[in-house]
Amino acid sequence: GRKGKKRKTIEAIFKLTLSTQVNWNQTKKYSPNMMEHSKVKSLLPLYFWATILNTSFTDAIPTGETKIQIVPHRYEMFNGGEKGGKKLWDDKYQKDGIAVATQNYQWLGGGGGGDLTDGYKELAKSWKVNPAPYVGWSKKNGFQPNIDFFFDGTVSINEVRISIDHLSDEGRICRPHQAIIGGIQYPFPERDSSNVFKPAERKKGPYEAVISLDPPINDDKVKLSLISQCNWVMISEIEFYAVDNDYDGVSDGFDDCPVATVPDASCDNVGIGRFCWDGDSFVTRNNQNGDIEAVVGGYTIELTRGCSCDQIVDKMGNCSDCKEKGCTAEELNEWIATKNLNGLEGVTINPTSLPSY
Repeated sequence: GRKGKKRKTIEAIFKLTLSTQVNWNQTKKYSPNMMEHSKVKSLLPLYFWATILNTSFTDAIPTGETKIQIVPHRYEMFNGGEKGGKKLWDDKYQKDGIAVATQNYQWLGGGGGGDLTDGYKELAKSWKVNPAPYVGWSKKNGFQPNIDFFFDGTVSINEVRISIDHLSDEGRICRPHQAIIGGIQYPFPERDSSNVFKPAERKKGPYEAVISLDPPINDDKVKLSLISQCNWVMISEIEFYAVDNDYDGVSDGFDDCPVATVPDASCDNVGIGRFCWDGDSFVTRNNQNGDIEAVVGGYTIELTRGCSCDQIVDKMGNCSDCKEKGCTAEELNEWIATKNLNGLEGVTINPTSLPSY
């Protein structure tokens, strides 16, 4: 109902104001009651005044570039090596559910993710910490990080974040001096030591390097190579990010509606066989019990390239009552067909097999 719609609208605004380093899915998982979240509470006055002044939420939403994390579903590389009796292997790398890292510098392929994409970045302790979160490669043994990442479909990546250990520029363990990402060379960022009190510690210890890509990578895979001037490179995590200024989960590179996508007004009164975006998914009204339900195996915000029903109607302008009752299947299908996507694979002409009326 209307209460749920307001809640989802506030939640949508909340997404837009998160720090660029926050993963929205993780935040939602650990903060299920969004109305009790301090950041949401701080946005209630914004919601209130936007309503009083009869202004749109998109006008009231703070501006600024936001990013979403895009996690590869697998990667391939040579395993790490061993230093001082400590195995710096990718212990979490699995193939068919079985950990396969058993030797120094063995080829790891055909599996999924591992230590480098498990969501844990070590930013407090160096490589000797147990259990070891680092994967390490020795240049003297003929290995440096060369990793192929694979994604579920084409993605648009603007930023790469690499968490490494760095003891000294001249020592045995140091940051790479160069990153090659998608065939383009980038200088590897130095550690920001401006907030470290002790001068002796300003240039050593783990840190996260952020590399902005220019131009962005638009592909279903990314090749990353790190070139070091010292012997060892130690990595705990590698992350990929895309610009998503309306935080709907569709990166701006593939978003035809990059302005804030908030819940459709029609979700209060969506009809049977009609569809609206409720802030999480496209929903319709069940013809058996009258409940509003998500369309399983049907329309998604990715399929509509980041556009809600209202936004599609604004762009196409050929449906007189769609903003009141929700979009028809014909309206959505016509929009999707113009986007040159891979057809409507897995989606019927009307996913609910119900008439649109």
